[in-house]
Amino acid sequence: MTESRGTTTRILLPIDLDVGVEPLLTVATRLARSRGAIVRLLYVAPAPDDLYEQRGPAVYVDEAMARLEAEAIGRLRRLAGVGNVPVETAVRFGDPATAILRETASSGAHLVVLGGGGADAGHGNGLDGVAQEVCRRASVPVLVYRGRRAVPL
Repeated sequence: MTESRGTTTRILLPIDLDVGVEPLLTVATRLARSRGAIVRLLYVAPAPDDLYEQRGPAVYVDEAMARLEAEAIGRLRRLAGVGNVPVETAVRFGDPATAILRETASSGAHLVVLGGGGADAGHGNGLDGVAQEVCRRASVPVLVYRGRRAVPL
């Protein structure tokens, strides 16, 4: 498979490990299987400063970040067995939209698959702030999955 024929070789799937990811994973793996692509699962954790302001002080931020990253990688790897396609995993810290956009560029993703109806999806188009920002700034196509229908943006 080659990119010159318009095929997707890497699909970035940012996921929230606290929300049901099965529908998004199904969409991404079906696309990957039909195109011979790799799915890159991305989890974006809160920045250390944000995390400890919410949960209390931490003595060793590096150790806490390493622990959070290891836990997230373990959960991502369990998800990676679904769909019978090649899967990569990544954990990043910080602002979700910024991290997704950076990961899109650094991983060479050709498509981003997002969930679009988060807690602040009260905007006119029904997309949450992260999905709006990624759609607005992404250099590759973004497919936003909202329930039973996927909306290419």
